[in-house]
Amino acid sequence: MYGYEIIQTLIKRSYGNFFIPEGSLYPSLYKMIENGFISSREVQVGKAATRVYYHLEEAGREHLKQLLSDYYSVRNDIETILSRSGENAADEE
Repeated sequence: MYGYEIIQTLIKRSYGNFFIPEGSLYPSLYKMIENGFISSREVQVGKAATRVYYHLEEAGREHLKQLLSDYYSVRNDIETILSRSGENAADEE
């Protein structure tokens, strides 16, 4: 996908609840290129315009798996804490 397409996809998939300004997206994309997580290629569109497409590389897939694992672990821990917060409330006062 190219940058604008990434932004629009995030908006659509989040039902309009998630938005990344272009000023935040592109530095993140450049950092992911530096780390080998994604690659980019320029494509001519029209006479004078080019569009940069970004592609997720294998290193990026592996990094994403680790990030998701970390996220779900923390989320589960938080849910456990919150679900138990009312159990001992009388004992804690």
